[in-house]
Amino acid sequence: MEQAFSYMTIAFGAALLLYAGLLWLTKDVNLIPKNRTAAIRDPKHYAQSFALLILFLALAFISGGWVGLFAGPGIGAITMAVCLVFAIWLDVRLWKKRNKK
Repeated sequence: MEQAFSYMTIAFGAALLLYAGLLWLTKDVNLIPKNRTAAIRDPKHYAQSFALLILFLALAFISGGWVGLFAGPGIGAITMAVCLVFAIWLDVRLWKKRNKK
């Protein structure tokens, strides 16, 4: 039962990874919730940028889950928190760089 944290975070990260991959391949803005899609100039570019954001968040969850699986849930949670902060920082930088229009 102590491995539940790891399994759940890996499963959640895998689901986010599948969503990001589907969004990247289809470039369909209709897969993004409607309250996030206001005033889109280039829908395909926006969908790819959004998929990139979700990809980094998914990798943070997967890395925290893997570390938690081998080192314990406490270390996994700390790793996931650090990776989430780094992913959000990287997402903000890349979002500004990709959408400078």
